[in-house]
Amino acid sequence: MKPIALSPRLKAVGDFVFPHSVVADIGADHGQLILSLCEKGRIQKGYACENKAGPFAILRQAVEKQGLSKTIAVELADGISHLPETIDTVVVAGMGGELIVSILKSQPERLKNVKMLILAPNTDVPEVRKAINTLGFAIIGETMVEEKRHVYEIIQAERGSQDLSDLDLLYGPILRKARGQVFVRHWTSRKAAVEELLKKDISEKRREELQNEKERLDNL
Repeated sequence: MKPIALSPRLKAVGDFVFPHSVVADIGADHGQLILSLCEKGRIQKGYACENKAGPFAILRQAVEKQGLSKTIAVELADGISHLPETIDTVVVAGMGGELIVSILKSQPERLKNVKMLILAPNTDVPEVRKAINTLGFAIIGETMVEEKRHVYEIIQAERGSQDLSDLDLLYGPILRKARGQVFVRHWTSRKAAVEELLKKDISEKRREELQNEKERLDNL
């Protein structure tokens, strides 16, 4: 059977999973990530949930086709509502940050045995970092990847506490220190866009917001 090919974003998410973890993929879609992790022998057991009937049917069929029904539990469920107590790593990728925060905060008691969060929000990344902190996790890994003209930030966090500044929340405590190529290119592009917007006829409130953003980017 052909190896499962992951997108750059999902590959980066998978790279943050520790070997021999017991992983839950929340909103697993068609299951490419969890299936790839099993295929590579990277995880002991998996749990994949999806709350839409169509993707769930495809997910279940894919797990059965790979002969992994005893390794990966598949469930039609919302978020972490049925998260097994054996899970030590929770992955949530491909959703808006607001939804990810809502999922994690909806039933925090379900996370009591979880040691690792790996999150890849499409939007509202600062709010996700803030939620990670509030839930008693500390960020230990971050990366940025480009895929189809979109830049994704992927965050790895383990149990612990951490003081995050406003700049840490906005740009990432690890990302802004590492200053990788994607990070520099992305925020340089954003700064240029802000400078162009400031040349336009905009409201004073909007001008003040953009000026503040430009100052942050100047000092990044």
